[in-house]
Amino acid sequence: MKLARYYVAKWGGIKRNSDAILSKYVTDDPVALAGRGKTGIASWSKVLCIRDPAKYAIFDARVSASLNCLQISNPVIQPAMFPCLSTQNADVKEANKNIRSIAAKNCWPQANKLFYQNYLLLIGAAPEACGTCIQTIEMVLFSSTIDFIKELPTSD
Repeated sequence: MKLARYYVAKWGGIKRNSDAILSKYVTDDPVALAGRGKTGIASWSKVLCIRDPAKYAIFDARVSASLNCLQISNPVIQPAMFPCLSTQNADVKEANKNIRSIAAKNCWPQANKLFYQNYLLLIGAAPEACGTCIQTIEMVLFSSTIDFIKELPTSD
């Protein structure tokens, strides 16, 4: 619990989770947590990383924005809209508006409750190809968000 509180509240800056909620994130079955969809994902995905860092990766607003931006800037055959999560980052907030608009214009399917599992499958393939781990892939997505946002076409 101490480690979960640190990861989520101190390091992650998400202070609104009660001890009861954090306890659920620490003890609940990972499949049940993933079944929550985007509700609390920036918190529970951090806790899953503590539980099994080789299997789980953090999913937050920046990661989601990066995944969406990459699909816009580098078109894919079957785009998959990842949820635009709430954030305190003004650049990501503004980009999410543009992402939603572009996705709507191009009829992208909305994320379903399996998006976290799809994210894990997607980044799980990268370490084998790149010789790294999923946390490195997640951190590249997180840290490169602003660069990816700059590559988006401007909204009209």
